[in-house]
Amino acid sequence: MKLTKKYLRENKIYNPHNLARLAGNKVYIAHTPASYGRISSSAHWQIVGIDFQTDPKGAWYNYGHKTFIVSSRQDKQPMLTEAIKWVKENFDLDMTDRDAFGDYHPTGTLDKLSQILGGKVE
Repeated sequence: MKLTKKYLRENKIYNPHNLARLAGNKVYIAHTPASYGRISSSAHWQIVGIDFQTDPKGAWYNYGHKTFIVSSRQDKQPMLTEAIKWVKENFDLDMTDRDAFGDYHPTGTLDKLSQILGGKVE
């Protein structure tokens, strides 16, 4: 079984937040691409807490999530590395599992999810 977007959606998992909650995680790292127009924002990685804020004193527009701004394509991987390091330092979690949505979860999340859904991840 591969945990593709289609398979996840068939099992009513529509986003990384649903996936993290079902697997029992307390945090995950999400990527948001840049948006342009009337309300624009920079690309960024965010550490999202399940039912709590990871950065309660941060800027209001980050909604309580610890945020790492990606100012160019060359910054995407280094900022992800910084986000992973931050999670390791603050929650003692290794963030190695990448889901079909492109976001990162603690090691073992996809195996745990496959057990919950009744299959084996390839």
